Amino acid sequence: MKKQLLLIIALFIIGANYGQRLTQYTPPSPAGSAGEGYGVNVKMPPSDPNTDVLMSWVLPTQGGTSGNTRCPGNTFRYQRTEYLITPAEMAASGYPAGQTIDGIGFLVATAGASSQTGSFKVYLMNTSNTAYSLGSSWTTAGFTTVSDKAAWTVPIAAGAYTVPFSGGSTFTYTGGGVYVAWEFSNPAGTLGTGAVVASCNYGGPVGILYGQRSSASMPTVLAASNFRPATTFVNNALTDIFSVTNIYTYEKDPIPFGTPNKISVRVQNLDANEALCDITISINSTPPYTATLSGLSLAGNSSDVFEFTGWTPTTMENVNVTATVTPGEMENYLLNNTKTIPVNVNNSTFSYCESPIAHGAYGYGTGAVIWASKYQMTGPGNVTGANIFIYSSTAPNSSVGNTVTAVVLNSAGAIVAESAGLLLTDANVNMFNTFTFATPPTFTNEPFYIGLSTPAAAVAWYPAAYMSEIPQRPGTFYIFDPTGGTPADAPADIKWLIDAQVAPVPAPIPTVAEWGLILLGMALLGIGTLYLLRRG
Repeated sequence: MKKQLLLIIALFIIGANYGQRLTQYTPPSPAGSAGEGYGVNVKMPPSDPNTDVLMSWVLPTQGGTSGNTRCPGNTFRYQRTEYLITPAEMAASGYPAGQTIDGIGFLVATAGASSQTGSFKVYLMNTSNTAYSLGSSWTTAGFTTVSDKAAWTVPIAAGAYTVPFSGGSTFTYTGGGVYVAWEFSNPAGTLGTGAVVASCNYGGPVGILYGQRSSASMPTVLAASNFRPATTFVNNALTDIFSVTNIYTYEKDPIPFGTPNKISVRVQNLDANEALCDITISINSTPPYTATLSGLSLAGNSSDVFEFTGWTPTTMENVNVTATVTPGEMENYLLNNTKTIPVNVNNSTFSYCESPIAHGAYGYGTGAVIWASKYQMTGPGNVTGANIFIYSSTAPNSSVGNTVTAVVLNSAGAIVAESAGLLLTDANVNMFNTFTFATPPTFTNEPFYIGLSTPAAAVAWYPAAYMSEIPQRPGTFYIFDPTGGTPADAPADIKWLIDAQVAPVPAPIPTVAEWGLILLGMALLGIGTLYLLRRG
């Protein structure tokens, strides 16, 4: 049958020709202050407190941490901090202008061993500043004292907490940015032990926060940092019940290898009671796509992930995927009921990150390991290469001097392809690197893994870059032993910056015998054509 098919194809091609005469983002991370880190080997705790009042992450965590009392600490008697939340950050948070700020919240990454109690004051100020301008001396000029608690115990448990304002004046957010200042004082009470470690945002420049701590006296001169505490603002007048927190999908989707593209939407119910909702996704693709799941039930103070499986893109283009959840009963804050992410529809690249930014990196001490992302091939396709962000911190944990490879593993965890080695230098770290596979493996309607293989080293290093994904989509990001096998789950709340390059499976090269049939077909076609011409 195969030989007959080849002969038919050859005759068709020759007859047609006779009749028609056819003719790679690279953000280097500056060194943090003592006790601060850029998300290296950090497991993020949950970031959303459950309540039906509005709680907006105006300064979200990026996985960084600090033990330098960026949020109130338990081991220093005197603490002062001032920092700017920029107009762009406030706008991105969705916190509505014209509403009061009635509380503040922070996020503890690592719990303390015991607490301390003292006076705690919070100050806020509206601003149009896009850069911090208050200087290094403590000041509350222009601020409103929004809370003044004479006896406040520092929270030490891992996770998010909020501080309702009391003892101060009402503060209305007018739009733009907000300066935050707070001070804690415990002159004679018991000190805590085992310092609280704060979850931080480190996206701003050094000098967007000024803070200091002491157990001798209240500091008046503050030190600059770019580690601001992850911060929530609370509004008691607005009711927030449902929110779309995440859209999980391929953010670079190759056709036809990644179709249909499954879209999962995570919805949170912030109310204490069970509630029903509908979820709709809409995509401005060519042609447009929309779908709705109706009558979904969410228990009080819970979240769930709902899957849409029907989108099969056909046009290579940049689109937006939008998910919307219907309002809950009496809900009057709706900005977080809708979420939109960009998706690039292409013909060659799988990726979970449409516009990747490295938030940090992981290492495996001095041991060898494979860091891997899982993809699903639709139909037959070849895995031709990988794009992988290689991270390097500064000495002594620099990645420079090590040699890494990209690998492909099948669903059983066996390595089926490996790239040439890449020697890491100052010129190719903290950026994406492209790896190719000399003999691309083929997969058909099955999962596969793309991994960064890192060797053992004399000193611990952190090459595996990630973006924060809170909470992390399940069943996608893994760690393998250097020889493959059964993978372990990657650390929580991250996604690796590892993309897969794919291509169609090449047509098989005819054998010698098959070429004989093709040539015979050409000869027969020529003879037949000559015969017809002579008869004509």
